Amino acid sequence: MMGKKGYVAGVISLIIIVIIIIVWLIALGQRECHSDRDCGKESYCTSDFTCHKIPVIEKTPVIVNKNYNNVLKSAKFLGIALIIASIIFKFKKERVSTLYKRLFKKDKEQALLTKKPIKRISKNNAKIYLIIGALAGALIVLSIVLIAIILS
Repeated sequence: MMGKKGYVAGVISLIIIVIIIIVWLIALGQRECHSDRDCGKESYCTSDFTCHKIPVIEKTPVIVNKNYNNVLKSAKFLGIALIIASIIFKFKKERVSTLYKRLFKKDKEQALLTKKPIKRISKNNAKIYLIIGALAGALIVLSIVLIAIILS
């Protein structure tokens, strides 16, 4: 026989376990809700086991009025400028053709007779320069239009 001391330790630990279970059951019984079904239709169960009303968030539509009048004005201005430039080049065709002849002279003697010595450019290089100039102009026009759209 072991004696009474072995039973006392077991009985005390059993009493402590029973007390803990009773306290836990009392705390469990005092909860207002365990899930959302325990609350009303317009409420929900939170982590502290209480029912709270579901908040209603009202969204008001945001109306943004964009005015593109400035963009249209700048586009009209650019269009008119392009038309005027094409008219100027059409009526001053002689001047352009003489410049073209000076740039693409094949004869060195004729180049020496001109007023200013001009660097000789091949036709392929001239086409490349023309394409680069056109692309640069288009990029400038597009950047102006984008700035106008951003600022409006």
